[in-house]
Amino acid sequence: MNLGEYTKGLSISVMLSGTDVYGTKCEQSVTAHDLSQQGARLDGIYQTLAPGSRVTLQYKGAIAAAQIVWVVVSGGDGVCQAGIRLVDPRKCPWKNAFADPDDMLRLPDRRKTERYKLSVGVQLSDEADGLAMQTSTVDVGIGGCYVETLFPQPVGARMKVLLWLGPAKLLANGVVRASCPGVGMGIEFLDLSWEDTERLYRFLEANRSQLG
Repeated sequence: MNLGEYTKGLSISVMLSGTDVYGTKCEQSVTAHDLSQQGARLDGIYQTLAPGSRVTLQYKGAIAAAQIVWVVVSGGDGVCQAGIRLVDPRKCPWKNAFADPDDMLRLPDRRKTERYKLSVGVQLSDEADGLAMQTSTVDVGIGGCYVETLFPQPVGARMKVLLWLGPAKLLANGVVRASCPGVGMGIEFLDLSWEDTERLYRFLEANRSQLG
């Protein structure tokens, strides 16, 4: 398997060491998802880390430095998720992880992420019939969005989601998770790449001042 690609659905447990936003030492075991040669998404962090700060990751004796790119609070308990980029991809600590499949966690990550109440232009295309509609989001996060529409698709429908992030665009695959005729529908993003997750997060944080 090429670790330059993302490994959706496979996760490992790694040791995280660093300093939180209050200057307190942070050292704990976390779960790493969406593994690649460049970085990963960490879940289960019980202290708040600052984007741009450096941390150390350890996995099976291999140690690597990484930079925190984005952080979101993923639940009411204050537990955080963070996107990290390895300082030196050649020292990727999990590059040999796939040689030991028994070490991998295969439970899907269902933890919800923060939603931003932002109106973002979006075009939705039904994968089954190709019909497209243009609308706007009621809220959006790195895990999905809720859009306004009088005629929502049924739960389970697969969609192509095109978001306008200012002058840029982001294309994602999605599936309808909630549908309310006359109101709208909730869409979960599927297989969003690490780079696109980072782009979306940076856009949302840059527009946080618009939150109601």
